[in-house]
Amino acid sequence: MNDERAERRIAGRRWDWFTRNPLYVHRNYDEFLAIAEKMSAELCPLIEALNYNVPLDDAMEGAGLTSKI
Repeated sequence: MNDERAERRIAGRRWDWFTRNPLYVHRNYDEFLAIAEKMSAELCPLIEALNYNVPLDDAMEGAGLTSKI
C-alpha cells in the first residue's frame, strides 16, 4: 500500500512538473501520456462518484484512494 502511495505521489509531482514545462512534454510525449493515462484511470471513478453526490470519503474508497483530506 505504501508503494502505491509513493508511486502516486511521484506521479503527481511529475505531472505538476510536466504541466509547467511544455517544451519537455513535447520532447517526451510518450512518457507524458503514460502518466496522464494512469492519473486519469485513478481519478475518473472518483469524479464520476462525486457527480452522483456520493460522500467524498465513500467516493475515495470506491476509487481506491485512501488519503485523508
